[in-house]
Amino acid sequence: MLRIRPGSIIPAMSNPIKTLVAFVAMLPALAAAQGVPSYPQNLPPNSVVGRLGVGPGPSQAIPFSQLQQILGKNTVPNSQLAQSPAATLLGNPTAATGNKTDFTIQGLPNKVAPDPAVDRMMIFDVSTGTFKNCTVAQCVSGLPAPPFYAENLLSNSGFQLMAGVGLVTKQAAEGTGGLLPFNVNSISNVGSIVTINITPSSLNQIKPNFLVQLYTGCAAGILPIQAGSTGIFSALRVLTITGNPVSSFTVMAPLGVTSFAPSSCLGTVMTTGDYTASNGNGPSQWTKTAQTWMWAENDPVNFDTIGGSTQVIGLKQTSSSLQYLYQTLPPAQTVALQGQKFTCAARIKQKIKISSTAKMGIFANSVWNYGALIGGALDTWQWASVTVTINSAETQIVPAIVLSDDNGGVFYVTKPICAQVASMPTNYYSAPINETIFAPGIFNVWSIYGKTFTMPSTTLGTSPLYGFYIDFFGETAGQIHWTATGLIGDIEGDATALPTTMMMGNKATGTVIPGCANMVSQVVNVTMSMSCRPPLFNGQAFIATGQPSRTYNNFNVDLFGITTNGPPLQ
Repeated sequence: MLRIRPGSIIPAMSNPIKTLVAFVAMLPALAAAQGVPSYPQNLPPNSVVGRLGVGPGPSQAIPFSQLQQILGKNTVPNSQLAQSPAATLLGNPTAATGNKTDFTIQGLPNKVAPDPAVDRMMIFDVSTGTFKNCTVAQCVSGLPAPPFYAENLLSNSGFQLMAGVGLVTKQAAEGTGGLLPFNVNSISNVGSIVTINITPSSLNQIKPNFLVQLYTGCAAGILPIQAGSTGIFSALRVLTITGNPVSSFTVMAPLGVTSFAPSSCLGTVMTTGDYTASNGNGPSQWTKTAQTWMWAENDPVNFDTIGGSTQVIGLKQTSSSLQYLYQTLPPAQTVALQGQKFTCAARIKQKIKISSTAKMGIFANSVWNYGALIGGALDTWQWASVTVTINSAETQIVPAIVLSDDNGGVFYVTKPICAQVASMPTNYYSAPINETIFAPGIFNVWSIYGKTFTMPSTTLGTSPLYGFYIDFFGETAGQIHWTATGLIGDIEGDATALPTTMMMGNKATGTVIPGCANMVSQVVNVTMSMSCRPPLFNGQAFIATGQPSRTYNNFNVDLFGITTNGPPLQ
């Protein structure tokens, strides 16, 4: 700093006025020497101090608008911003003005009962690529409805067990009457697979999984319609067919039949059913009006077009009166349904129409309650249903398929369902899971009933067991449907040598699945028995022993019922 002592005289500046002028003139230089910036002391509004241009010079007042143009927009990268804690949002989640804060979803206050009409949720709109909001009700309404499910309260709704019903000539696919006998020209076999050559005819309609019987000249004992007074039925299951019309087909030989007479004979296409008009035998757990004709339909032409159901029952009305296929619910189910809505439905196809159609019915509250008749279209699967509110003290509930036509009307029925619901979607069906269905009494396999039988000397494939497969669908004449998944029964026999064991089971991909523990014979010529529940694959299971060539007297399989585990079908 320049100091001037009093009384000092600067050369050439003896005049005080001149001295002051010189000092003022030196102030900018003195300020620059001391680092004082050269910028306006008063700035215009909305401006900052700086300098424009590319060269040095004095400071300037730069308006905000001009500075923004120079710096540009969106130039600060996210990485230069303040960091946030993990899984947080930045904002003000309160109802008052305040500073921004980091917050988490789970840290917000919980609203136990959101107002569906007012409260909001944020969504991402895929169609526009933007965030939007919706009310709780709007958001929920946009979601697909949960799958409908109703527990089917009917037993044997798949018609997979028809124990004790008997055999009848199969009806033509058109429902116009029984199929005519066919001429067998020759029979040959390779092991248990038998080839039957017939005279081709478009009238026999033979297809895989049909049941046939041979008689009048065929091998003795191959297929009696009924064995003595035991009520045991048997048939041959068609495996493959050749030709159109069919010129030959293959079957699995009954156990114990190893050769066949080559001479010609006759055969008939059969099925499980009843045309006697004198009894009410229906599928197990079901009863029909005695006069109603009923049969198991195995022709794919008449299988349901929805869900591919192969379990179809044919019904023919034989009078102008209403006729029924019905099932009475157990007392415990009836009590559980008191005061509840109860709906029954089924898929029905009318093949021959005389004057009317069919419908669903429920006997409850001491009266029959009927649903609407199905439409009049022929050969078309249709949905029939009925809903009833059960009285609070009801003691009997009887669902039924009701034939409301005249003498000669022919119908096919599949997928009946009854459930504790006020309604159900059209064509809905659910099969009970892991259902156990018992027959009204014991029934047997004809080919091994009470006979002496010797086990094979070779093993079942790679397993250390000696035995044979039984086609329970054919050997019970269709009483056990090929879609059943398990048997309930006993094996029994008198061992003629020791040691010996016996069991029932099945194989999947080579692995033996036992249906019961080994039955161990302790002494010879004494009947031993073992309860078994073997799985069925395509209607078949095996009986085997751990020793080759073992002979059993009074060999038998007693059948009590089946198991199923069908999944829900839509």
